[in-house]
Amino acid sequence: MKDVVLRMDDSAFETVLNFIKLCPCVEVVSEYSYEEVRKDVDICIEKAIFELKENGVFRKPSDYTYIMQVINSKKVKDAPFFLTPDMFRLYLKEIGVQPLPGRSTIYDTIQIMDSEYPHWTFNDPKVDEVETLRRNNVARQFLSTVGRLQRGFSDRISDNG
Repeated sequence: MKDVVLRMDDSAFETVLNFIKLCPCVEVVSEYSYEEVRKDVDICIEKAIFELKENGVFRKPSDYTYIMQVINSKKVKDAPFFLTPDMFRLYLKEIGVQPLPGRSTIYDTIQIMDSEYPHWTFNDPKVDEVETLRRNNVARQFLSTVGRLQRGFSDRISDNG
């Protein structure tokens, strides 16, 4: 027995479901929309990214790489791990980020990063101390904003519980 998870536009759902009904050995075990299963952490990440964009913290598409890397370093509790830049880009798309950074932008930025957050260094020719600080601060502000939003979720839950 194999399980398969499919992601599709709403417009294709009925057609696929009708096709599956034609296969006697296939059963639809569950169906849901992404919005129904979003976790608090996903909502906090989404809101943090939009807040930082609005505040002008993101200056370059490569700035999203610092978000991916700081999430992957387990600095955001319960956040997903992104095995590849494509997985991260799909996540950004699902939470409504537009325009998406290019996959090569993320790959290339990862290649120039050294050390561990919060002491990242960069081995690209355009970087100086100010730019290094700015890049580290993108991650720092993201973590601060996510933390504030997560505390807000916790407070609302405890106030309503």
